[in-house]
Parts: sequence; C-alpha cells; structure tokens
Amino acid sequence: MIRGTFHDNWLGSGLGGSPGLSDDAQLSRRGESVGLGGSPSITHGKAEQAFLKALWNIFRQAGGPGWDGYDASPVNAAAIAYASQFLSELPSDIIPPEIAADADGDVSLDWDFGPRNTFSVRISRDGTVYFAGLFGHSTYHGSETLSRGLPKSVAEGIRRAIRESQH
Repeated sequence: MIRGTFHDNWLGSGLGGSPGLSDDAQLSRRGESVGLGGSPSITHGKAEQAFLKALWNIFRQAGGPGWDGYDASPVNAAAIAYASQFLSELPSDIIPPEIAADADGDVSLDWDFGPRNTFSVRISRDGTVYFAGLFGHSTYHGSETLSRGLPKSVAEGIRRAIRESQH
C-alpha cells in the first residue's frame, strides 16, 4: 500500500495535465472541489496544499499496474478527484487522516487511534464512500455516495473515533 501524509515532501510538480497550470487548477479542471469556499475546512490554505501533495504523491507512485509488486490496479484518477473533494469537506476540527492507495485502485483514508479504535474510509472511482469503524467491541459500517458535503454517517464515524481516543 502506498501511503502519503499531509507531511509528505512535494516530489515533482504538476498532475500530468497542461503545462503552466497550477496543481489546484488542474484538479479543478477535472471537476473537483478543492475547498476554496463555504464553511471552514481543514483543506484551506496550507492544509489544502498538503492534502493535494499527498494525493499527487500517491497518484504518482501508484499510477501504474502492479505498483505494489503484485497485481495491484493503478490508483484511479477519479478516485483521487473524489478523495480531494471528500478532504475539502472535512471540518477544521477533525484530525487529518492517513492517506493511501488500495490495491483495487481506490483511495483510503484512515484514522487509527490504537487497538480497537479506528475508522477507515475507501473512496472509489464512482464516488462511493465505503466506511467502517471499530470502537471497542462495537462496529459501524456502510456506504454513501459522495455528492455535496461530507456524508453525515461518515462524519459521525470519524467524530466517534476521535471521541473514543480521548477517553
């Protein structure tokens, strides 16, 4: 699994689009939200750039077939775009996730607070958000379609993992 964090160094420039366009412009050109308006979110300003860089790093490293040394599918550009949209919707009070590519071409976002306290989100190429959480001996899972705004059920799962980590 290729992982990127919002602390990753920027390795390379451009998202494979037109020369002269900024990374934000190239992502916006693909029809995705980059969190430049509306309510405060963690992806405004420097945090926004850091997430875009982490997503670019994942796209660059996992963009070809077999990137994991086995039979992994390339990370899908549409999944990257939906992940960027999802990240732009996270409120500023939510702890940032670890970002990674999955072997099936999806993007994974994980909030791991230790044994039996984790929440995972998988974002697919069609905008479906699959989520699962483990909180002590309780589980929480489902799927939503990413359209406008952070799905309420996903936000509840993330907040629950954060709350549980503070006990």
